[in-house]
Amino acid sequence: MYADYYQLPNVLSKEECEFLIEQGKNNLIPSRTNNHANVPEENEKVRKSHSSNYEQEGKGKNLSLKLVTLFRDICFEVYKFPILNIEHPEYINYKKGDFFEWHFDSANGEDLNGAIPIDRDLSTSIFLSDPSEYTGGKFQMYMPNGPRDVEQQQGTMIVFPSIFLHRVTKIKKGERSSIVFWGKR
Repeated sequence: MYADYYQLPNVLSKEECEFLIEQGKNNLIPSRTNNHANVPEENEKVRKSHSSNYEQEGKGKNLSLKLVTLFRDICFEVYKFPILNIEHPEYINYKKGDFFEWHFDSANGEDLNGAIPIDRDLSTSIFLSDPSEYTGGKFQMYMPNGPRDVEQQQGTMIVFPSIFLHRVTKIKKGERSSIVFWGKR
């Protein structure tokens, strides 16, 4: 597997992003992290945002299928890694003051926040918000030379190994929305 992230711009149009934001804002709950016993819990020292799962019909279901198919294709074509299991897409909304500290999406042992193992191979995030509508909220990957800001154009998908350390910096103004999901062999 290559040791870097991959970006695919314009996987969603502005209209598709706006539709998914509108749908995602239904049934928002405080986002959770897994504790030492791998039980989801709210922990605003580590993560402050709101989330919802997509249980959609019609257009929303078609867009989710489009994103999952693209993710699976990128995993195979770019990383040469067949993904057989994909977790359900999750909508994430960050408002002023919200963030997600450095974390891994998968870990063999305890991660930085003390969570026990989570079995994931590749992760994806699709940026739904126009970056001109918020400040802060940078998606950063921790690379050998330090934190690297990832370009967050509306409708762009990023795929990366789940063992990559990453975060979303604190939102200073506006709102930032994305869809995330994970896959494993």
